[in-house]
Amino acid sequence: MNERIHIGKCPLDPGTLDQLVQALTDAVERREKRTVTGINAIMYIMTQRDEAYLNLVRQADCVISDGYWLAFAARWFGHKDIHHIAIVPLVFALLDRLRTRRRRVFLLGTKEELVQKAAAAVAARYPGITVAGYQNGYFTPEDEPAIARRINESQADVVLVGMTSPKKEEWMIRNQPRIGAPVLIGVGGLIDIWAGATAEGPMWLRQIGMMWLYRLIQEPRRMWRRYLIGNPTFVWLICKEWWKSTRPASVDAGKPEML
Repeated sequence: MNERIHIGKCPLDPGTLDQLVQALTDAVERREKRTVTGINAIMYIMTQRDEAYLNLVRQADCVISDGYWLAFAARWFGHKDIHHIAIVPLVFALLDRLRTRRRRVFLLGTKEELVQKAAAAVAARYPGITVAGYQNGYFTPEDEPAIARRINESQADVVLVGMTSPKKEEWMIRNQPRIGAPVLIGVGGLIDIWAGATAEGPMWLRQIGMMWLYRLIQEPRRMWRRYLIGNPTFVWLICKEWWKSTRPASVDAGKPEML
């Protein structure tokens, strides 16, 4: 894969879905540690405004454009190797590849009854994959050493971290040194999808960058602020970055950066 790029402060790693699946498969085979997180429009805003979150994202081994419009913006800026790699199809493709290798997965996150259902769904959907264990997302930092021991005892190859940002990035970066599983992936709400608590949504909407509308219709009370305020904010920040990139360097010399 090529060198990491930046849109504003936000890092992104180039490559296609197939390339990333192969890279993660190789990491599992070679026991090379990798953390993967995806950035969408809302998380992009967080990287521009929250230095602590930005620092976590920078420490991830692979930062992908989970959002269609972020990948579109990157290509608008001339970064043709940045592709939209949504977390959900990435994990589906990776598990499909790993099931022929009889690999082991650990699920971490959401409510106890949901992660149990998700574990059963993964085992049924991917014969050959062993769900080595699972843990709900309701724990404290003091519980983390014991959870890490459980993951290590399970001999998991991949840990799927079903938490929101920045919790999933915090957990992965903080715990990676003590976890033997080579690949940690922040999967957001995927465990809830497997459990049937939320709908996956049609792939064609994902492919045209309109999955946000599907989620807004599903959960208007929870999602309206995220999308109806967040989306215009994302557009504004991207346009501002584009405007800055078109100005001669001497124009902005000495001026403090504004968000």
